[in-house]
Amino acid sequence: MNATQLTLWEKIEQFPIDDGAATIPFSARLAKEQRWTNRFTQRAIQEYKRFVFLCCVLDKGASPSRIVDEVWHLHLTYTRSYWEDFCRDTLGRELHHIPSTGGDAENHKHQEWYKETLAQYRNFFDSDPPDDIWPPPGIKAPKLPPIHPSFYKNAAWIFCIPFIINLTSFRQPIPYLLSGRHFLFFFPIFTAAILIITMLYQYYREKDYEQIAIRYLPPDANPYQLAAFLFGKNRAVQAAIINLLNRDLLALNPSGNFQIKRRDSGYHALPAEDNPLMGGWEKEPDNQDIPYTRIADKWYDPGKTIHPGLQALEKFIFTGTKIYWIPYALIMLVSIARCIQGAVNGRPFGLLIFEMLFATVIYWFAIRIMSDRKKVIFDQAVKTYRTDEIPMLYALKGPDTIRHFTDAALLTAAFGATITEMYRHGDREVFPHNNGGSSCTSGDSSGCSSGGGCGGGCGGCGGD
Repeated sequence: MNATQLTLWEKIEQFPIDDGAATIPFSARLAKEQRWTNRFTQRAIQEYKRFVFLCCVLDKGASPSRIVDEVWHLHLTYTRSYWEDFCRDTLGRELHHIPSTGGDAENHKHQEWYKETLAQYRNFFDSDPPDDIWPPPGIKAPKLPPIHPSFYKNAAWIFCIPFIINLTSFRQPIPYLLSGRHFLFFFPIFTAAILIITMLYQYYREKDYEQIAIRYLPPDANPYQLAAFLFGKNRAVQAAIINLLNRDLLALNPSGNFQIKRRDSGYHALPAEDNPLMGGWEKEPDNQDIPYTRIADKWYDPGKTIHPGLQALEKFIFTGTKIYWIPYALIMLVSIARCIQGAVNGRPFGLLIFEMLFATVIYWFAIRIMSDRKKVIFDQAVKTYRTDEIPMLYALKGPDTIRHFTDAALLTAAFGATITEMYRHGDREVFPHNNGGSSCTSGDSSGCSSGGGCGGGCGGCGGD
């Protein structure tokens, strides 16, 4: 930095973002809305200030990550603080947030913009941007390959079976020209055929899901990242607690609480500490009794459980199109049309309603026991990571791995109802806010410029 840039940075860094006049301080509201820890929130605010500095000193501006963009979005709602205290009095210019126009060309532009922002970050701050706030670019969510052509051939034959049975049994392939009794015979066979096609589709896709898992599961993922990815926050917290117990940094009391052991542990900070509870542990006084709930709520740093490769799989698993409703909709469409036909002709259709309800129960029961993309990929992850380290074993396999512990029963009781053996059902709290947007997998479709003004994505800005 030259002298002018250094002066600007000092002004930005010292800017008090928590407006004393606000009913709810900015940082408190940000932490609550994003479900971040206080420590992570302060780090995100610091990175937001660095982003603003880059906006001001780079000719083409800068592109924020999703986390930085969330901070910016909220700061814009504090209008006096942002436009007067920050832009006018601190920056000496305005930074406008301009939505993206979307499209592949726009996304590519912002992906390259984000890469340039990371490079300039290193130049100005002489350090790498933290991966949990500025994720590396270039890791895109997997895409399913085209399904094997033999699926369509087999599915077509199965689909035709109910109509062939109609033709051979009743000499009428069109179901709406059948008598009521004959349609009641046709409908369960048709439902079974559709269900078999759905199961056949899943059978073909299982191999694709396994290959995607093998390709995208990162070899360097740590136990806490995997625990959060597979089972959610509490499994990650528990694996981290077991790590601290093994390192003699925590002890388990008969009351079921945990005790800080700093004085006798000979602890020295690791150069690359990946335990997501370490920041909270370091702030607690020695010999302090801490309940599990406090550790989970106050110590846990979700940023440390982010891995770009797992983020890509996360997006694939939980944002993929759900096709199972399509076959079910076809089943219902065929039966509802027959009910309408019966109503128009004054014919009873109560038995058909019963068959529809029965078909619904059978169909959705079958769907629940089929292996979807989440289960296939998560199962593959559990098989892929082989280790003898207790935190990793616990992250992958849960309480069974600590049965040999002297205090296994007490530790299990301390974890209580938060122990789970089931894969998580949806997005964990950190990913909706930390994963990449549409412009690139790590950053939002966003950017900014100062001086002239520019178009950007969500989080883009133009300066006056």
